[in-house]
Amino acid sequence: MKRAWPLLAPFSLLYSAGVGLRNLLYDRGTLRTTDSGVAVLSVGNITAGGSGKSPLTIELCGRLRALAPDLPIVVVSRGYGRRTKGPQVVADGTTVFLTPDLGGDEPVMIAEALHDVPVIVSERRVDGVALAVEQFGAKLVILDDGFQHRRIARDLDVVLIDAAEPDWIWRPLPAGRLRELPTSLRRANMVVMTGRAPQERRDQLAAFVRKQSEAELIGGGAWLAQVRDHETGESFPVEQLHGKRVAAACGIARPERFFDELESLGIEVIQRTAWRDHAWTTSDQRANLMNRAREVGAEALLITAKDAVKWPRGEEGLPVQVPELRWKWEAGEAELDACLQGFVERARAR
Repeated sequence: MKRAWPLLAPFSLLYSAGVGLRNLLYDRGTLRTTDSGVAVLSVGNITAGGSGKSPLTIELCGRLRALAPDLPIVVVSRGYGRRTKGPQVVADGTTVFLTPDLGGDEPVMIAEALHDVPVIVSERRVDGVALAVEQFGAKLVILDDGFQHRRIARDLDVVLIDAAEPDWIWRPLPAGRLRELPTSLRRANMVVMTGRAPQERRDQLAAFVRKQSEAELIGGGAWLAQVRDHETGESFPVEQLHGKRVAAACGIARPERFFDELESLGIEVIQRTAWRDHAWTTSDQRANLMNRAREVGAEALLITAKDAVKWPRGEEGLPVQVPELRWKWEAGEAELDACLQGFVERARAR
């Protein structure tokens, strides 16, 4: 990316100028935000690509249920890659109604993980929140990937930053991965630092964040906790894969993280396959993948939960297993609970 910078710099400058102007118009009130009448919490980031937003959304839903079991919670997401338009109910908290092609792979994954929280998708988040209130009586709404969606007012902005990312990502798109400039962190109430990185790197990034924002700085991340058999649904400890020779495949924003995490747990990944983020696979692709994996001696095929919602059952080949993520807090958990308690109190005051 260093070599590409001179070529991409003009486009990055144009991009950042456009985003900066839009933010300025919102800051000055020229572009108006809409108050939905309920408490809204946004989970997002300022960089493109995966940083753990979906696992954090699931974790925050669990904490809010414990803090306020009487206040209905609804997750509202855009539903990237779906074939439908407009607000759609992915799940009502009991039943998942939409398949990933109709509801988006990440919203369906979130719905399957939460079980008792409705999930709605809408490219216009205002319409999605309105449907959440109308159909489910929502009092608490979590916007999945909502930091840049400024049209809807929110009570709490949570932003994730990956400490393991290289320095070049801190350039605006397309030369880097910045969706907006770091000064936008001043809008955040909480910044969650994720990723495995040396303490020196984390300290440097923390100092950088504190120059941009007065937000609470918290540490945490999603870790592989157990493995689910895709065919039977049965789960077992991830330690049972220690020393196993496996193939791994995924269609996520940062495939190397998935592969490296498996190997850090003592799993021997002898074949790696990465598709583009949100990719769908064909039956021929899956058959070829299985054949190649068996040829090199793999004992199983490991895929992510995001890919699993799109992966058919009943196909021949190796056992398909799904490592499942669980969120773990490393620092600032008391500050997190205080922020969430304040969020709940604001919801009750409405």
